[in-house]
Amino acid sequence: EPVAPDNPEYQDQIIKSYWERDAFEEANREIDSMLETFGRGSRWAQANADNTAALEESDNIIEKNLRKAAVDSFQQAIKRKNKELLILAEIEYKKYLDYFPDSKKAYEMRFWYGEVLYKLKKYDLSAEQYEIVVGMDPNGKYLKDAASNSIFSIEKYIGRKQDEWDREAKAARAAMERETDPRLRYAAIELNEWEKRLITACDTYARTLPNEENTYQVLYKAAYLLDTRNHFQDANQRYLEIVRAKPRTETAQFAVHRMLSSYEAIEDWENLNKVAREFYQNP
Repeated sequence: EPVAPDNPEYQDQIIKSYWERDAFEEANREIDSMLETFGRGSRWAQANADNTAALEESDNIIEKNLRKAAVDSFQQAIKRKNKELLILAEIEYKKYLDYFPDSKKAYEMRFWYGEVLYKLKKYDLSAEQYEIVVGMDPNGKYLKDAASNSIFSIEKYIGRKQDEWDREAKAARAAMERETDPRLRYAAIELNEWEKRLITACDTYARTLPNEENTYQVLYKAAYLLDTRNHFQDANQRYLEIVRAKPRTETAQFAVHRMLSSYEAIEDWENLNKVAREFYQNP
């Protein structure tokens, strides 16, 4: 009776028996079979279209098993230091999130999917997952870790390319210094996609975690990158935020120096006068 309403429950027992024997491959094979046989759009689902309770129960069983497959694979991969299980965890987390993108467990599943990808050194993909987690819940359990790890992932993905980009920017700045017009001498240098992404990740961290100990060092990272690309106004907005929030710190001292120097260089006398007076009056 392949379309009997309670068949998903029997399939669940088959899967459970494999889990109890730590037979991961067999359990995962049966989970895939369950998804194909009893999932949305399957022949079984069509035959039981009028049986809401059976469809809901099938969905619950599939959700439980997909989640368990992902979580257990990751835990065993860490425990056994087994890369094959880590790859299996990646597959299972993706499978879960593709099928249940909006489930109650999607938030934490997405965070741990990011962790799996990070351990596999797929930093561009882990950055994407962490960014989604940060955006899902401004007060979420994994907010701090996801916001931090998005920065780490981007920096890891960029790697040594950042040194190359910095050299190119430095050469461009040196070439522009021959210009007599300040607007040309300090024209903005285009940021590439990953530099923009790093700045966004730093800004997001500072905005969502304003009271963390390292928040303003993170914001300084974004400001300094903008500064080295001649995006002085954008950099100085961030520098000023640092100075006002943490005026006694070394980070603020660097920010003051960079702001005054950049306004002088681009001959923005109005803003130079304004911030110099503010700093002078700050006890």
